[in-house]
This record gives sequence, structure tokens and C-alpha cells, in this order.
Amino acid sequence: MSTIVTFFTDQTTNATSNWALMEGTEHAQIVVVGTWDGATVTFECLAADGTSTYALKDSSGIAVTLTANGSVAPILFARYEKVRMVISGGGASLSLTGYAQGLI
Repeated sequence: MSTIVTFFTDQTTNATSNWALMEGTEHAQIVVVGTWDGATVTFECLAADGTSTYALKDSSGIAVTLTANGSVAPILFARYEKVRMVISGGGASLSLTGYAQGLI
């Protein structure tokens, strides 16, 4: 993943992004910044059956969850893994941008 994969840019409502295809097996970081207004951000991966989802986990096996500006790294994406960002619990002043960026 040599480019930045953007999930949302200035998202102002609770929402789930479209699936983003992670290219190759590579270490990356997840970054989310903006005005949170009580929001929680999680990330889901699409299972091999094409229907089920599971939580994206960091290198320690902990589900990636953010409630304030920050990043989580390293994340090891499987080859051609599909990932999406989920924003929940945000108030009226919510405005978040989230993306993944390769570290290698």
C-alpha cells in the first residue's frame, strides 16, 4: 500500500464507509482526526465468505477503537483485505477524517 486509502473526509454524521481494498500484505497505520463530539470509531474487515465481518485488530490482537484524535500502528493488512470505518455515537458537531497509510 504505497498510497493513502481514505475512508472518510470531514464526515459529519454517524456512518459506515464503503469497503476499501488494502493492496498487498503490508504494515500500515490507521489515522483518525477531527471533531469527535462523543463519537467512537471502529474498523471492520470483510470475511472470506463475502458477508460476515470481523473487527480489525492491531499487532497485539486488540480491536482497533478510537475515541479521540490518534493513530494505531502497525496494522498488518492481509493481501487484498477489505476494510471499512464505522463512526457511531457522535453529536451534531461531528467532523472526522479517517485513512490508512503504509509504513513500509
